[in-house]
Amino acid sequence: MARTECGTQVVWEKLSCLNKTNHSLDDETIMASNLSDLGDYISLHFHKFMDGKNKINFSINNSQLQGIDPFMTRSPGYQEGRSEKLRCKGGYIEINTHVLPHFKRMEAQPTRND
Repeated sequence: MARTECGTQVVWEKLSCLNKTNHSLDDETIMASNLSDLGDYISLHFHKFMDGKNKINFSINNSQLQGIDPFMTRSPGYQEGRSEKLRCKGGYIEINTHVLPHFKRMEAQPTRND
């Protein structure tokens, strides 16, 4: 049985964000910087989906992204704080608090696979 791949692909074409009047940087350098920023954004905002049993793989130009956990949940000294459920128009929102580890207990920043 052949394995089939499925997913969502985003294709950027005719980008107006490239500044044609900037003579100090060429279009490829600007695009590389934008893609790097995009990778950081995706790694931070979708980190919960990039881990665990049902993880989703995100990649840019066939380079797989690694999640960036802003709460450092796997670091020694991390504590999950209390949660609070607040009523708002049309439902509820839940606020979760996180206690980050003291900087002396933090490990060196891991290398990224960009």
